[in-house]
Amino acid sequence: MPDFKKLSFRSTLWGFGISAILVSVLLWFEMLSVSHLGFVTLWFVLGVIFGRMQYALVTLQSHDDDDDEPRGGTPVGRMTHELRVIPIPVERDNRRPRR
Repeated sequence: MPDFKKLSFRSTLWGFGISAILVSVLLWFEMLSVSHLGFVTLWFVLGVIFGRMQYALVTLQSHDDDDDEPRGGTPVGRMTHELRVIPIPVERDNRRPRR
């Protein structure tokens, strides 16, 4: 099995485990008054949400920082000529006062 499938499966199991704990706490303290089907649905929905959130967090934290070497592209050489400022003459209209 490829690594990303293992990671996805493991994250989904963690999400459903966390969801089971949360739903059992809600059931223990009787915070929700829903049927058993409601708890199963809530467990499934929260499991999917927590699983995907776990997968996203693991994916973001496993970023490989390999920006040390050049990656190709167009090489940029040194500038061989000097930049100069060229003044551009502008006529000023004196009919309108400046605010």
